[in-house]
Amino acid sequence: MRVFDYIAFANPLTGRDFMGKVDLSKLSYTEVLDVIGDAEKRAQELREQARAAVREEINALLAKHGFTLDEVMAGARSSGRRSHPSKGTSVAQKYRNPANPKETWTGRGKQPAWYRDALDRGVTEDDMLIQ
Repeated sequence: MRVFDYIAFANPLTGRDFMGKVDLSKLSYTEVLDVIGDAEKRAQELREQARAAVREEINALLAKHGFTLDEVMAGARSSGRRSHPSKGTSVAQKYRNPANPKETWTGRGKQPAWYRDALDRGVTEDDMLIQ
């Protein structure tokens, strides 16, 4: 029999389950793990019950005011983070390696080695600029 079975009982006045204080110092390692497992399972059950209650409240409010969930949530962001409008778009190449035209650089981030080498050889930025 699991430890939780010894310490859980129903309150006759409210009908709700009640767990008395547990002296964890007197339990073995496996008994403590059993208590933790039972507590986590119960917490998940309570979370599911709370979610169902919230869903019922939302449905009641929607029905009361004559809206659908899609109508109410239209235009609402799913998270507090704003998406950047240019996220995922590529930036046009700005510079081309005069020695190897296949090598290009946008002008953002760390300068590529070919760009630094060309500047060291006396090539100007304007000479490498893509027209």
